[in-house]
Amino acid sequence: MKPKIFDDFFDKHLLDYICYSVQHPEYPWSYNSSINKTFGTEPWMFGFSRKFIDINDYEIKACPEDKLFFPLFLKLHEEFGRPISDIVRARTVMMLRSPSNTLHAPHQDMGGESHLTFILYLNDSDGSTIIYNENEHSENYTIQDKIEPKKNRLLMFDGSYFHAGQSPSQHNNRVLLNINYRGL
Repeated sequence: MKPKIFDDFFDKHLLDYICYSVQHPEYPWSYNSSINKTFGTEPWMFGFSRKFIDINDYEIKACPEDKLFFPLFLKLHEEFGRPISDIVRARTVMMLRSPSNTLHAPHQDMGGESHLTFILYLNDSDGSTIIYNENEHSENYTIQDKIEPKKNRLLMFDGSYFHAGQSPSQHNNRVLLNINYRGL
């Protein structure tokens, strides 16, 4: 499955409210020294995230901030036939400005397990999402697609392919919602 992009995917007013909420000082972000859980000593790999659904950890958190996303989940169900019950993991991610678009390590969100990944960009920023051709670890990844973050852009792709994000260098942050559904 080739990556697909849907611009202006979600209701503008609801998305503006979500964006306001996740960038509010009281949104419960957690600091991560390595935003995609790969470990190393490379600089600028840090960021913030908020995981609110993770079936593998048997967690479904439902604080008021997380309920913001349920209208979006219903829209994904309506447009793509993906029910909320098929969500394996959902989290918000914030990468912070780095001196030059720092490329984070290639990874798979759910290991090699078959899953469908959606990324909804919550702000205009720089720092692409790069999807590679490989679905197994490689010493030399080749680029399949490079997607620029744009507010209200939805990216859909086969999550078994390795992918990576870049930290922004021209904007203060890059904020997105990452959702993984079981199966393709």
